[in-house]
Amino acid sequence: MLQTHYINILKSIEILKEETMVRLMEMQNDELEERNLPENPLAVSKPWVIDGYPVFQFSYAGMLPFNVEHDRDYFSTLQSYYQHVTFQAYNYASIDCQFGKSALLILHYFKDNVRRDLDNGNSKCIIDAIRYTRLIADDSWKELSLFQQGHPDTQNHIQTYLVEEQNLVSFLGYLQEHHNDLKHIPEVSNLDWYKDKFNQKEQSIAREYEENIFW
Repeated sequence: MLQTHYINILKSIEILKEETMVRLMEMQNDELEERNLPENPLAVSKPWVIDGYPVFQFSYAGMLPFNVEHDRDYFSTLQSYYQHVTFQAYNYASIDCQFGKSALLILHYFKDNVRRDLDNGNSKCIIDAIRYTRLIADDSWKELSLFQQGHPDTQNHIQTYLVEEQNLVSFLGYLQEHHNDLKHIPEVSNLDWYKDKFNQKEQSIAREYEENIFW
């Protein structure tokens, strides 16, 4: 009974994250004329060229949500959230690329030593979100291989790397040595910019309401 209670709390938090992300995207779309929009506070993408071949990195704040089987609404919420933050982080206009047979490496960084099974997380949400960027044509076993690792760190975050399979062995060696140098942790402090925009919008709505009441 208590476990169900906590699972329901987690589900509510994820739904809140998704709804908040939609609001943030709406606010950012209203500010497209601004040239100094802050970095996405929840996800970051970066293309690399390592030893002559391309690698795409996607970084996410926090841990992957717990996998709750047979709950389609919950999974749909998670899927939508990761698609939103991935799309905001990925610059479609500057990249024209699609990989052939590829590998996706998901590195989980944890700030504590609590025992966790990596397959209990909703990694499919990230896989689907990256597939929707069209960097890969499909995520079936014929087109995509999946690798996961866990590492200790001072905060929870996820680093994913997409590389063509022909370059996988080379990149694994590079990653083993340089994964701490490559990691990019999204700055959640950038939420301050969005908070300011939200407050400005709320104040504008309030003023408009007062004027309409007055007249």
